[in-house]
Amino acid sequence: MVDFRRWILALAIVALFAGLASAQVNIGPVGTTGAQLTCAATVAVPPALRQEGVTELIGDIVLTCSGGQQPVAGAALPTANIVVSLPTGVTSRIMNSSTTPLVSDAILMIDEPGSGLPPVVPGSGPGAAQALCGSPLVGAGATGCLQYPIQVAGPGGVPVTVQSSSPTTLTQPANMFQGIWNSAAPNQIQFLGIPVMPPVTSGFARVYRITNVRANVAGYGGTGLAGTVPLNASVSISSSTSILVNNPTLTTGFIQQSLNVSLRNTANNNGINGTTGSTFAQCTAQGLPPVGIATLVYSENFATAWKTRVSPNSNSANGPGPQTPGSGQAGPGSLDRGQNVPGVIYNSESGFIPQPNTPIIPPAGGGSITGGGGTGSIGFADYGTRLKMTLRGVPSGVSVYVSTTNLANANTNPPAATAATVPFAALVINETALDTSTASPANNIISGIPAVTQTTTTSNSVPVAQLSVDASGNATAVWEVVQTNPNALETLNFGVYLSYGVTSGINSPPIPAGQNSVTSQVYMSYAPALPDAASSTAQANWGNPSVTSSIPRFVDLRLGTSGYPFNLFSINICQTALLFPYVINTNGFDTGLAIANTTSDPFGTRNQVGTCGLNFFGSTAPTTQPVLMPGTGASGNNVLSGTVSVTLASTVAPGFAGYMIATCNFSLAHGFAFISDIGARNLAMGYLALVLGTTTGNRNGLLPESLGH
Repeated sequence: MVDFRRWILALAIVALFAGLASAQVNIGPVGTTGAQLTCAATVAVPPALRQEGVTELIGDIVLTCSGGQQPVAGAALPTANIVVSLPTGVTSRIMNSSTTPLVSDAILMIDEPGSGLPPVVPGSGPGAAQALCGSPLVGAGATGCLQYPIQVAGPGGVPVTVQSSSPTTLTQPANMFQGIWNSAAPNQIQFLGIPVMPPVTSGFARVYRITNVRANVAGYGGTGLAGTVPLNASVSISSSTSILVNNPTLTTGFIQQSLNVSLRNTANNNGINGTTGSTFAQCTAQGLPPVGIATLVYSENFATAWKTRVSPNSNSANGPGPQTPGSGQAGPGSLDRGQNVPGVIYNSESGFIPQPNTPIIPPAGGGSITGGGGTGSIGFADYGTRLKMTLRGVPSGVSVYVSTTNLANANTNPPAATAATVPFAALVINETALDTSTASPANNIISGIPAVTQTTTTSNSVPVAQLSVDASGNATAVWEVVQTNPNALETLNFGVYLSYGVTSGINSPPIPAGQNSVTSQVYMSYAPALPDAASSTAQANWGNPSVTSSIPRFVDLRLGTSGYPFNLFSINICQTALLFPYVINTNGFDTGLAIANTTSDPFGTRNQVGTCGLNFFGSTAPTTQPVLMPGTGASGNNVLSGTVSVTLASTVAPGFAGYMIATCNFSLAHGFAFISDIGARNLAMGYLALVLGTTTGNRNGLLPESLGH
């Protein structure tokens, strides 16, 4: 895998250099001195964009320009404003805290600095270091980082005009400019005051590359091939100099739903119906180790849907590499992440990241322009792709656990994945905890990831962590993708488990009165994602760029669709149904009814308590049903464990004749009926009620009735 990835990266760079060399150095007779400056706009590789994504990186837009007039020596270069417009909102990271306009980390580069291409003049064009204009609100315009044309000796001593930050000597040019975002035009990114130095000479070209533009494509609609929607962009240039743009409308990416989710059983060998989920009995304790509920299955629809925070380097199969200078993997600031070669496709959540120690060209006269953006976080995502599980309705007293990593894809008792597994994901403390990714996978695959340590293990040694459940019964788990193969469709499986005790003397976990069960539902999405009940204000803000908004971030496209969220598990009430075949209170007869709660016994049975509701079927049945049996002790209508509740038909159903079914909210209920004439002077008889089991049993006629004992 390591050699393969080195080979792929090498080919990508060779291909890039080959393409850029033809544009930079010898592109043929495309212009002559005095010809109109003409730019051709292209997107070499429009990427697949996740339809769930709010901050998707579109493909780089490249303007290759030729011709034009010789600039005036000694005078500052004329400037142009270049605007990229999308049919949806721009969501590139904001680098300043001004209200408007906002400086983003979208970058326009001139002549591919840092690409490694052979420059015509050393220290110029692709031979210049990457340097950021320190006045993004005016660019190289008046009061900004002024740029000048100067003539220096080129190949064979022939004078060549190059861009410089000094009007007299070749000085590091400002070759990177940050884009401006304005809430009044949220679908645009504007690059202001871009210096225009026509290449003039036939066979040479000026290249402007626009990168790090992110788009909110969540739920974006349009026309396209089945399953995909093209995201088009337009490029416009305004300048005092006439600039013609060929092909100003471009396809910058193809939008496609990228995530599929489903439930499977704990062994991961059979699917679980999302409308039913797993079921457990209220009065049957599930202790430690926790028992399995389900396997959560996340699958990608195209091979680059899941990404690590930064591109893995050559000493790593897929995950973040070591954080050392020049290694290709480092944090913001002085160290090098390696994602600084213009035009290379890195397949990571981060975009183009300037070279370490990138200089900033100050405005004319020194100082700085208010609202300027720095370089420390340009291009960086906050974390790799994250997958989220949200639970709603976890009953009180139930503890929920999840696997701390994905499970290996075995079909029988799948073990946990290891650092050698691809793909690999780790449980993180929350959906917005930052990823610093500082250590090599060879040492610790999740070093730098804000990972959660295990709480315990399952019966088959899967490490799991207990989730925090709030007072409303909500819990969340988030896993970050640490290793992924961008050349394969992948699936990640995570185990969900529970435990709960049964408290003696009460029915636990509690089930609200009038319900036979409680059900916990699960939402499965990318993270960070909007909560399922997000306000309209939160939804609007989610799609706007800001200094603090997470990159990446997503929406759950399944919200509001049929069958979603899924039912993950249910806890059914412990009930006993008793059939009293004949109950009478007419013609001088009455029926005595007795129901015993026999959960107290010498066998260690859990004591329970609950009500018994009487449902009468026959003549003169009570209009309001069920009628509750009298409670025992000081517990209201509850029949305590080890007690017997008694009543008369004349009390609960006067004038009734027919049969009665009692539903008792505890297991092991038993009943007795005693029928006699008033005072039991002439005739009396008694019988045991028939145990039907629980009210969730099958009595619909499709199966024969099976009575308990």
